[in-house]
Amino acid sequence: MEFIIDKEKIKSMNNIVFLYSIGGGFGNLSKIVGKKLIETYKGKVIGRIITDFFPDVVKVNKNGYIADNISYKLYSVPIGNYNFLVLYGDFQIMILEDPGLSLYFRYKFMNKLFRIISKFNLLELSIIGGIGSHQLEPENPNYLFALNKYYDVNKIKEKLGELNLYKSNTVVGMSGLFLYYSQLFKKPAYLLLVETYLSNQVNGYFGASKALEILGKLYDFQVDTSDLKEKGKKLKERLEKDLNIIKKLEEESKKREKSSGYYYG
Repeated sequence: MEFIIDKEKIKSMNNIVFLYSIGGGFGNLSKIVGKKLIETYKGKVIGRIITDFFPDVVKVNKNGYIADNISYKLYSVPIGNYNFLVLYGDFQIMILEDPGLSLYFRYKFMNKLFRIISKFNLLELSIIGGIGSHQLEPENPNYLFALNKYYDVNKIKEKLGELNLYKSNTVVGMSGLFLYYSQLFKKPAYLLLVETYLSNQVNGYFGASKALEILGKLYDFQVDTSDLKEKGKKLKERLEKDLNIIKKLEEESKKREKSSGYYYG
């Protein structure tokens, strides 16, 4: 496991918001949000994480060339008065049939990552995830927050006028571990959960658009998400016509209910 990060560059930054943007959760919301911010604000790579903890899944692009997807990249994305550090990647550490092995690698990865980023002057950590909807993804999805004890809830109340909390439930996956480790290392953090598809095989464009809207209110920026909403509409139209896909999503929903309503992200 190798962390190649321009630490001096990061030390010179102020108002740093660390954004978790890894695919693999419901609707892949986190990844879509990160990609949109990186593209919109011309993010630059200032770090890379290479490890044999990743699945052996190599993507080939539309031109037939190998894509650079078996690593995490750390982007510097200046947005207004804030400097976002976006940890971007296609999938989570070791998504395997053996959950014990996956957990071992995930905890090992988190320990090393947080020992590095905890030394930076982070303002807070922003973690994006999805809540699986029992139906097709709504065009105006609901959202909830989960917080660690170091985060000032008044920040959200002042910007949004309300604070809808994710209560009496659990979070399974790397987004939950990020929130947990942020508390262990005494860094303010929140997890923004937005309603989306009950699967990581279907992209939640409406959910990602809502997440970007909320982030824009929290950090005083505005991103044009009309392209995401258009993709969301076309995808929804296809799903409505394909009864087999809808049935599969409904079956996954029932399985989640039987497993105590766990959220996987």
